[in-house]
Amino acid sequence: MGLLSRSQPVARPEPVPRDVEALEELVTALSGASDEASTWRITVESLVRSYDYHYGAVWLPTGPGGVLEVAHETGPIADRLRAAPTGLVARAQQTRQPIYHGDLAEVRDCPRAAEAGRAGMVAAAASRWSRAR
Repeated sequence: MGLLSRSQPVARPEPVPRDVEALEELVTALSGASDEASTWRITVESLVRSYDYHYGAVWLPTGPGGVLEVAHETGPIADRLRAAPTGLVARAQQTRQPIYHGDLAEVRDCPRAAEAGRAGMVAAAASRWSRAR
């Protein structure tokens, strides 16, 4: 489960060459991963850096009930956004669908979105990633 947030609206999708560069940077960085935890950390940090996001996090299910807990978070506003997985993250986990909001002011069920808005963020995306079994 991941959440990414940016401070400026995107008028159009980023050009494909930048996406290719970001993927190349991620694949290169992942060569240094030694376990699952470092793989998630490297992935989140790479995406935050490549796309100039201000926040990125990964929540992983723990225990028999699969309760989501933050495994890693990064970005200049990470300290302000620490909270339980509610709102966008919980909705993406439950629906198993990626979620994007281009206007955080419209997100009423997520304290993290409200705090991100106060920090100047304007958009957020949450996506459920599943582990291969």
